[in-house]
Amino acid sequence: MKKIITIILIALAVTSCTSNETEIEETNIIVGLWKLTSIKAMNQEFINTCKSKDNIEVRSDKTFTITSHFEDNNCEIQMSSGTWSDNLNSTYKFTAVGDTQIFTLTADNKLTFSFQQDSETVTYVYLK
Repeated sequence: MKKIITIILIALAVTSCTSNETEIEETNIIVGLWKLTSIKAMNQEFINTCKSKDNIEVRSDKTFTITSHFEDNNCEIQMSSGTWSDNLNSTYKFTAVGDTQIFTLTADNKLTFSFQQDSETVTYVYLK
C-alpha cells in the first residue's frame, strides 16, 4: 500500500510540474531583431555603412535594446534599453531613459518611427 501511495504522489508531482512547460506563449509579431534599413529626411536617404549596423532587439518580456552606431566617433556603439507596450492599431510605445517614441508596424512588415528635427520630419525604417 505504501508503494502505491508513493507512486501516486510521484505521478502527481511530475504532472503538476510539467503544466507550465506545455503552455504555448503567444508571441507578438514585433518580437525579434530589427535592423535599420533607412533614414529619410527632406525626401533624401541618409543611411550609411555605420548607421546600417543599428538595430533594435525586441523581447517577449516587454523589454528592448537599441544598438546605435555614431559615425562621428568611428562608428562607436551606444546601447540603450527600455520597455515597450502594444498600443493596438499596429503601434507600439517604446520608452528608454525617459524618452518615449511611438513605432508603427506597417502592412509590409516595416517598423518605423518619425520625429521632428529642425522643422523636418525624420523617419527611421527597420526590417526583421
